[in-house]
Amino acid sequence: MLVGALVIIIFSLLAYGLLALTTSLASRLTAWEAAYRGLRLPRPVVQRALHFHSAHYLPVALLTFLTIWGHQVLIAKYPNIDQLAVGYLYLLCAEVILAAGYLFSTYWTGMRNLMYANG
Repeated sequence: MLVGALVIIIFSLLAYGLLALTTSLASRLTAWEAAYRGLRLPRPVVQRALHFHSAHYLPVALLTFLTIWGHQVLIAKYPNIDQLAVGYLYLLCAEVILAAGYLFSTYWTGMRNLMYANG
């Protein structure tokens, strides 16, 4: 029981650190790209926009959680349903593609609105 809680804590801290690193890198690259185009978009402004954008990760995480949880329920109820494995993988791949498109579109919309509002 204690080992499971420790693994969750370590995983959470690792995930938080990687997300903070990714957000920092994204804000630097976005501010650099804006400066290259001649737009005034300082890094703290971009950082604030990315924090607002992070709320869009929740629907993606919820959909993925429900897919995985639903498949685990099906496996627990019907242990010999091997024919669903390929469909499950295709569903997860489709979710990854759709989630990437959704997150990119929300990011792009937010950054475009931020550039026009800050110019």
